[in-house]
Amino acid sequence: FATGCVVSGGDVRCSCKAGYTGTQCERCAPGYFGNPQKFGGSCQPCSCNSNGQLGSCDPLTGDCINQEPKDSSPAEECDDCDSCVMTLLNDLATMGEQLRLVKSQLQGLSASAGLLEQMRHLETQAKDLRNQLLNYRSAISNHGSKIEGLERELTDLNQEFETLQEKAQVNSRKAQTLYNNVNRATQSAKELDVKIKNVIRNVHILLKQISGTDGEGNNVPSGDFSREWAEAQRMMRELRNRNFGKHLREAEADKRESQLLLNRIRTWQKTHQGENNGLANSIRDSLNEYEAKLSDLHARLQEAAARAKQANGLNQENERALGAIQRQVKEINSLQSDFTKYLTTADSSLLQTNIALQLMEKSQKEYEKLAASLNEARQELSDKVRELSRSAGKTSLVEEAEKHAQSLQELAKQLEEIKRNASGDELVRCAVDAATAYENILNAIKAAEDAANRAASASESALQTVIKEDLPRKAKTLSSSSDKLLNEAKMTQKKLKQEVSPALNNLQKTLNIVTVQKEVIDTNLTTLRDGLRGIQRGDIDAMISSAKSMVRKANDITDEVLDGLSPIQTDVERIKDTYGSTQNEDFKKALTDADNSVNKLTNKLPDLWRKIESINQQLLPLGNISDNMDRIRELIQQARDAANKVAVPMRFNGKSGVEVRLPNDLEDLKGYTSLSLFLQRPNSRENGGTENMFVMYLGNKDASRDYIGMAVVDGQLTCVYNLGDHETELQADQILTKSETKEAVMDRVKFQRIYQFARLNYTKGATSSKPETPGVYDMDGRNSNTLLNLDPENVVFYVGGYPPDFKLPSRLSFPPYKGCIELDDLNENVLSLYNFKKTFNLNTTEVEPCRRRKEESDKNYFEGTGYAQVPTQPHAPIPTFGQTIQTTVDRGLLFFAENRDRFISLNIEDGKLMVRYKLNSEPPKERGVGDAINNGRDHSIQIKIGKLQKRMWINVDVQNTIIDGEVFDFSTYYLGGIPIAIRERFNISTPAFRGCMKNLKKTSGVVRLNDTVGVTKKCSEDWKLVRSASFSRGGQLSFTDLGLPPTDHLQASFGFQTFQPSGILLDHQTQTSSLQVTLEDGYIELSTRDSSGPIFKSPQTYMDGLLHYVSVIRDNSGLRQEGCLRPRVRDHSRKHSETMSLRKIK
Repeated sequence: FATGCVVSGGDVRCSCKAGYTGTQCERCAPGYFGNPQKFGGSCQPCSCNSNGQLGSCDPLTGDCINQEPKDSSPAEECDDCDSCVMTLLNDLATMGEQLRLVKSQLQGLSASAGLLEQMRHLETQAKDLRNQLLNYRSAISNHGSKIEGLERELTDLNQEFETLQEKAQVNSRKAQTLYNNVNRATQSAKELDVKIKNVIRNVHILLKQISGTDGEGNNVPSGDFSREWAEAQRMMRELRNRNFGKHLREAEADKRESQLLLNRIRTWQKTHQGENNGLANSIRDSLNEYEAKLSDLHARLQEAAARAKQANGLNQENERALGAIQRQVKEINSLQSDFTKYLTTADSSLLQTNIALQLMEKSQKEYEKLAASLNEARQELSDKVRELSRSAGKTSLVEEAEKHAQSLQELAKQLEEIKRNASGDELVRCAVDAATAYENILNAIKAAEDAANRAASASESALQTVIKEDLPRKAKTLSSSSDKLLNEAKMTQKKLKQEVSPALNNLQKTLNIVTVQKEVIDTNLTTLRDGLRGIQRGDIDAMISSAKSMVRKANDITDEVLDGLSPIQTDVERIKDTYGSTQNEDFKKALTDADNSVNKLTNKLPDLWRKIESINQQLLPLGNISDNMDRIRELIQQARDAANKVAVPMRFNGKSGVEVRLPNDLEDLKGYTSLSLFLQRPNSRENGGTENMFVMYLGNKDASRDYIGMAVVDGQLTCVYNLGDHETELQADQILTKSETKEAVMDRVKFQRIYQFARLNYTKGATSSKPETPGVYDMDGRNSNTLLNLDPENVVFYVGGYPPDFKLPSRLSFPPYKGCIELDDLNENVLSLYNFKKTFNLNTTEVEPCRRRKEESDKNYFEGTGYAQVPTQPHAPIPTFGQTIQTTVDRGLLFFAENRDRFISLNIEDGKLMVRYKLNSEPPKERGVGDAINNGRDHSIQIKIGKLQKRMWINVDVQNTIIDGEVFDFSTYYLGGIPIAIRERFNISTPAFRGCMKNLKKTSGVVRLNDTVGVTKKCSEDWKLVRSASFSRGGQLSFTDLGLPPTDHLQASFGFQTFQPSGILLDHQTQTSSLQVTLEDGYIELSTRDSSGPIFKSPQTYMDGLLHYVSVIRDNSGLRQEGCLRPRVRDHSRKHSETMSLRKIK
């Protein structure tokens, strides 16, 4: 099925016929079906109705595939497509749109001679390019065959050389054997010579013996001589009988053969040496020829690359013909999809809000029906009371109710006194610790109020019970039980007083009193109902009148108590907001102790709570209203978070404007303010030549006080800020960019302020493909004040326009903006114009927003307050989860999965990874993973679970950790944090993760974060900025090589909050001087090296846990009295936040 094949190394690539594909044409192409690998098999076109084109069918059977879009079954599980599939689908959709556009353009073109000539020229160029490509392929094929021949010849030469080498080795072994034989013959000759010499020596000895002496000259006996002589004769005969000629001949013959063999070897070596030299020269010539052919092939390849480059140039020329139209279509489609996505998100949020409002209205109607039923019951009770006979009333019950009412009034007075004295140090700390306890008290008092309201309707049931049953005995029994319960509550109160920390004694006493009073109210309500049951027929009238009177008084007094507690609750909420972000372990411990004590009290009163629960069951619809309100608040907050993430410019027409909703924590803006936004002006024909316009105002409603503002003056951006006594202004050099609304090019403005110093970064054409280099402008406010003080009750944030009754500062007093504005962030927190409080003459239907180019990013910023919930396949064989992180935090939760009582938690502890897991019934285990990862760099983390191996692998960069155990199945996992319910269930104390995540992957492909809380779809350039630090005992933060000016000109400003009475706040040492700011018994003291004691001491203490700011300024201004420091203290904020400016007078 191939038209030709090319061998490249060990791979074979073939050019296939139509309908076949693969490196060796082993399968059918799209639009064809069959099995070419089967004997007699082939590929045939799909017979599906596709308007004349190849349809989509099964590649083996040919069954047509229905590609019409359809809804999936609810029970069907679908996997997320990976990024490759989505990219391919997007590219195919784009190509389809381009082809339809080209088709429409070609249909609309007239068949002119010039156009036909261009088409023919284009066709000719395409044919030439195809011929060149075929020639290039054939040249490569020819060179490949030549190279194969050379390789075969080289293989044959190698084989011949190996054969010759084997023969030489055989001859060498034969020569070595012959040499060994010669050596053995020589050794035998030497041995024979030694024997002959021994015989001669023995003969000489014999001769001497014949003469009558031995070898040493001694006489020899005759008997020995004759015996030895006979032995000598025998030896001589033996020597004469031996023939050595044979051995001599054999030795000479061996010598001749060895010489002949040596000569043959030398001759053979000389003969084959020449042959080997010729063969080596032949091989060398072949290699040189092969190298020359390779050089030729390289030249041909370069020529082919040049031709390919020329072909690419021709393709680029062809692409430029449609470039402008394609760019326009792309940008329009991209902007349309973005805007549609944002509108869909907004519609979904509004739909959820509407549903919540409908639920609230339904609950309100139920409450109104219940109130109407209660009124009817009261009316019926009054009618029945008139019909009953009168009798003497039991005044003791009324007196007891009045006593409790009086105690509640006294309690309200005590709480009001506490509220007025809330500025005292001890009580403020106690109030912070017991904030949650106050909420519990308020809820309990509200429950008592509801129970009192239901008492009237319960009295009717009591009357019927009085008629049918004899209840006095039961009433006495229940009364005694209630007394015992009251005594038990008082005993528990005493125990509670002993368990609470001494630091909370004063406020804890008040807490216990309120708790007991609440329980007494509930007990008395129960006693009241029991007393009603025990009333005789003659006492009914007076008892019911007393009950009604008591209920009214209880309602009135409860209302008074609640009214008195409302401002206290407001203050408590304010304190909680102020210290909501505090991570002081002492606060947590104190609050935990108080909560545990209240829980112990609750556990010791089960009977009372059961009775209260029975009443609450009757008032369940009222509880639903509270739950619905909480749900509504949660939905509203989610809607605001979603609105903040709508990164779409808002277009202003010169008459409109918005008031943006500010974050709750305005304290964060005092010492440091960072505001980033995008600006665009329409072309001259759209804006009518307007050059002076208002941009934004952030400050108090009284514009003479602290504010930050921007305006366009003479086409240039101007920034103005006022910290209370002086206005500072700076104007950028660049002219604000003008562009079309549909293809808006926007400038980026980033204003940063730290105390009285500020910087403006201005990037012209920031959203274009080639933005200009940012311009940086620094300004010194020269303000004696250093803080931006914003009153939460009177602060406003106007963008684009302002209400008619608002008076702007003179330097910002210009007409509203005309053009597009997009907010980016405020103090590194994402902010959007669509999270607004109010709008002024704004109609987005008539005035559509601008459209601008956006850069897509796979980075996600976790703010440290929420989490991302990700679904996954629960029964995958090897589940795998991966992400790349950047962070600077010491603690944070990265990954969490759970099922029932088992869990896996991957955390950052002290800057290092720590995995905490519970895979079976054993207690949770911990294990360290890798080195520190909180250096702000990229770190790749992968979790792989092997179910068959019963093992889990955790890879961090290049380090691998293995954990053995059978891992449970889970269908959902969390990134960056977990919900509160799961955190409480598994006792997880690790805070949420703060930092960037990217390259999120799971078993089925790329992860898309759709269900998130506190996660932003981008990482700003300043997310690593750290503006606060927490110090434990002995901790410090040192700064070196700051390039500080001389000590006569120095400013040090910082904010702090603490409960500790003493400690060093600032210590600056040089070779000639020193400066130290300390906290002594809560007072701020300033000391220098020249002073024997503190030269300044604050008039009040600052160890109340609130945020305070200090500025120490030393310069050469003022009176010329050297060595004298004069303090100047100004109140710059509420909550006792002060700025101290100390100037050295010289």
